[in-house]
Amino acid sequence: MKEEISRNNEISENDKFRMNRRTFVKLAGTAIGAAALGIGIRNIPGVSAASPPVPLDPLTLAKYVDDLVVPPEFTPIDNPSYPDADYYGITMRQFTQKLHRDFPSDTTVWGYGAAGNDATSHFPGFTIKATKGKPVVVKYINNLPTTHLLPIDTTLFHGDLSLINNPVRVVPHLHGGFTPPQFDGHPEAWFTSDQLNAVHGTHYASMPDAAPNECIFSYPNQQQATTVWYHDHGMGITRLNVYAGLAGFYLIRDNLDTGVEGEGLNIPKGNYEIPIVIQDRMFDTSGQLLYPVQDPLPAGSEAPPVWVPEFFGNIAVVNGVVFPRLIVETRRYRFRLLNGSNARFYQLRFVNQTTKQPAPFYVIGTDGGLLPKPVKLNTIMLAPAERADIIFDFTGIPKGTEFILTNNAKAPYPSGGDLDLPEIMKFMVANDPTVPDTTTQPSGLVLPPVPRLTPTLGAPMREIVLKEKEDPITGFPVMVLLNNRLFADPVEENPKEGDTEIWQFINLTPDAHPMHMHLVQFQVYNRQFFNHPLYLQDWLAWIAAGRPASTKPVLANYLLGTPIKPPAEEMGWKDTAKAFPAQILRVIAKFDIPPGSQKLREYADPAVLGTSGDNYQYVYHCHILEHEDNEMMRPYDVVPK
Repeated sequence: MKEEISRNNEISENDKFRMNRRTFVKLAGTAIGAAALGIGIRNIPGVSAASPPVPLDPLTLAKYVDDLVVPPEFTPIDNPSYPDADYYGITMRQFTQKLHRDFPSDTTVWGYGAAGNDATSHFPGFTIKATKGKPVVVKYINNLPTTHLLPIDTTLFHGDLSLINNPVRVVPHLHGGFTPPQFDGHPEAWFTSDQLNAVHGTHYASMPDAAPNECIFSYPNQQQATTVWYHDHGMGITRLNVYAGLAGFYLIRDNLDTGVEGEGLNIPKGNYEIPIVIQDRMFDTSGQLLYPVQDPLPAGSEAPPVWVPEFFGNIAVVNGVVFPRLIVETRRYRFRLLNGSNARFYQLRFVNQTTKQPAPFYVIGTDGGLLPKPVKLNTIMLAPAERADIIFDFTGIPKGTEFILTNNAKAPYPSGGDLDLPEIMKFMVANDPTVPDTTTQPSGLVLPPVPRLTPTLGAPMREIVLKEKEDPITGFPVMVLLNNRLFADPVEENPKEGDTEIWQFINLTPDAHPMHMHLVQFQVYNRQFFNHPLYLQDWLAWIAAGRPASTKPVLANYLLGTPIKPPAEEMGWKDTAKAFPAQILRVIAKFDIPPGSQKLREYADPAVLGTSGDNYQYVYHCHILEHEDNEMMRPYDVVPK
């Protein structure tokens, strides 16, 4: 290990949960100067340190005056080199886009668009439609500027010079995809934008014929229909690249969820199937993105000078539109909800503005596909990166009725203390059905079973401890670690190919964390409270003693009560799940390997891989992007049969 975290730096006195979090940015209806907020200056023409941006007060912004935009879809390109695949050329660019009617200028963003056609760039990126069993091949082209749009912290990952010298580094990750490791978007597989002399990270990989500023990835799509998404995963910079706009939908179809009228499940399709990504952002008065930096630090502080522990914005952006509205017909709709925010949890309700009551809806799917049966709810919580596939029935609702999609989750969740965001968008019932609604009542849908996994006999139950390292001067987080390890420390989790294992995420922090595993779709096994003060004391003593195997705390000795079964809306396939404070989140996953996978030694630099090069390497991490960008991420190896 590069450094063992000492007990003194690991914990403040008695490790009391921090109920009063520092508010990094307070607007409270007042436009405050950027210097007072610690706002980083963007790389936008006309903006300089001499004329810092003024944050936009959201109370001065008209809501629900712009229509929701459905992200456009990519069209496959004929490519004789890949006759059996859908082929796409996708370029990452900087461009401007109108995000709100009253913004005085279009907003400078980053996004994904069609190669060779700058006019197609969009935030969020164009949607990719895929079919189960048919590969998708994508050439990703990095045409971004060499200077980042947002403030960089060069101290993350111990001031790695390769990261400092390459501030605009990208690598796409298909989140939720059953993807070969060489095409998974490993954070160290990044590449830069120089068309002739682009720099590559240590795990960079590509199919043949990619230019230096490109990579060509192949996705086998050997998984059931579901909502996955692609977003950037560059080492130490994911939070900034996604915030700037590098994210988009990737929808997989199969024989049940075909998207074609009269085929498969009789659920809303076409104009009545709408993907919705919710993101929180912050803007200045000219309509440009703002992202805060660390408050001025006192002498002796160990906190990174720019990085902030979480970002919470005061303005909702949905499908690239600020506080949008959607005009709907009196019929059923399918909404594919995605929490695309950096750190914000959402507790969502569709509140009828006539009755002031939340309206019911049906959840039919989660991250990895359909649930075993529809679940009727009037609220749902989505952590960052989680998805919910829902059917909302506007049938019989009087025209003129309006619904506000509200949110009452605290930020950070669950303790709060930073900016809340109570309203997201509006739904306006205005029209009779254009065509008769012949879809099945959601309560009557017959969905395929989801057999529960059982662990392989003799497989370990892995323990992953989530613990903050706190600044000895301020008491605020410096980073959050997994098992008190850094990303660069040797791999410790190495499941065997084909085995099914239970992983236990033991949360010793005051925040909930959305834990995400690459490669697998898992099932939530259960959650359980435990005696966290006593476990923490004994675990830290064990760490300080050098982690002797014979004295490792036995988790079973600290358990409280009985395990809590997952709620009905979590009974499907997941790739991201919430680990709550003072609880153990248990997930169970089968570690199959996708077709076309190669060992690390066969596609990355063998000099940096060591013995792990003989395995298939993926990562797992917290999907609060500020956390994964600062060490709350670890590699794991799948050992071939």
